[in-house]
Amino acid sequence: MMISPRVVGIDPSLTGTGLAGAGWTVRLTPPKNLDGVRRMKWLRAATLDYLKGTDLVVVEGVSFMSNGAYAAESAGWHWVLRLALDTYGLAWVEVPPASVKKYAVGRGNATKEDVLAAAIRRLPGFTASTTDEADAGWLRAMALDGLGYPQVVMPEAHRVALAKIAWPELAGVA
Repeated sequence: MMISPRVVGIDPSLTGTGLAGAGWTVRLTPPKNLDGVRRMKWLRAATLDYLKGTDLVVVEGVSFMSNGAYAAESAGWHWVLRLALDTYGLAWVEVPPASVKKYAVGRGNATKEDVLAAAIRRLPGFTASTTDEADAGWLRAMALDGLGYPQVVMPEAHRVALAKIAWPELAGVA
């Protein structure tokens, strides 16, 4: 019997980091009085609480189209997260935002709302209502599919997004 790996998808965001695991999603929203390093410390600690016993973490990459006031801080949160994953010895892989959209909707320029609608329609048991959680759910679904444990049947035109990701070999997963 093949046991599916324990995979968590993460959509890193300063205002609401989305996470999705087997049968759950959550949006981590930092307290409003935190900014800068204090916000990143809060996000790091809150995120790591959800990753115990995880075989693979799938992180949405930085959106290079972001150029607002928080673009540098957002990129900083992405790197704080990667450093934490490495420090705690968690296997992780990065997926570009366009690849998540391509897998979920069939086109790399889909809106966040399109991705959410596709998650509600296609992902088994998905009941969340935020775009952050939808991205995380699709990241998890992509990884499971890419590793040979598809959660949902996806059209081949969507699955081409999987080929662009270097999926890791996971020790201890049979």
